[in-house]
Amino acid sequence: MNIDEGIHTPHASSMTEGEEGCSRNIITPPATVDPSDIQTPNPGHIYTHRDDMDEAWIPRVGRCFKSEEEAHEFYCTYAEKAGFEPKKANKSGNTRYFRCNRFGKGEYYKKDEAERKTGKTSKKTSCLAMIKLKFRRDEESNEKVAEIEQVRLDHNHVLLPKPTETKQMRAHKNKDPLLLDYVDDLQANDVPNHCVRNIIRGMHGGEENIAMTDKDLENRCVAKLNIYIFFAFIVEI
Repeated sequence: MNIDEGIHTPHASSMTEGEEGCSRNIITPPATVDPSDIQTPNPGHIYTHRDDMDEAWIPRVGRCFKSEEEAHEFYCTYAEKAGFEPKKANKSGNTRYFRCNRFGKGEYYKKDEAERKTGKTSKKTSCLAMIKLKFRRDEESNEKVAEIEQVRLDHNHVLLPKPTETKQMRAHKNKDPLLLDYVDDLQANDVPNHCVRNIIRGMHGGEENIAMTDKDLENRCVAKLNIYIFFAFIVEI
């Protein structure tokens, strides 16, 4: 028996004849989504922080900080309580902007459907929420301070003030060096990630207070392993 006889090789003609049947296996790309459908459930609605938020955490014009870093930390705290992710924006001369991370235009699709990139989406909604800092010299101490010159607290998208939701945002992930060192020690002793999370949950009084996800723990474990491999390679050289 010839080996080739047991192998069926489809010819171009047979593929043409079964073209209708083969079409079922072709994955249909997802439908194009208009940006207005993603921006917010209610385009005409304005979203802002809760009414019961402590006034001390709300940005106001005229508030001063000792440095840009202190102002950024303050705005990050406000953003976490309000339910959005902040970012450092443009800086020029004596001014600096801190904006909502959804600032900017999101290109959800190209005009030509044939050139559309499947899965290419964006969370940008042209949100204009921001604070503008102005750096100046204090008249009494002559020290350089950062003063809030302009504030806009309204967002055009839904806010997520729950701790279980804000902890997923990169800007609000817990980066306490003591906690990270403790996690490293647990992982170095082969403690499974789900056990690490249980330990941290008990330390912080609940799941909602943990700003580290399972993926964060996995990534940290892999990063430490890569560093170990790198130094082992250097030693061998």
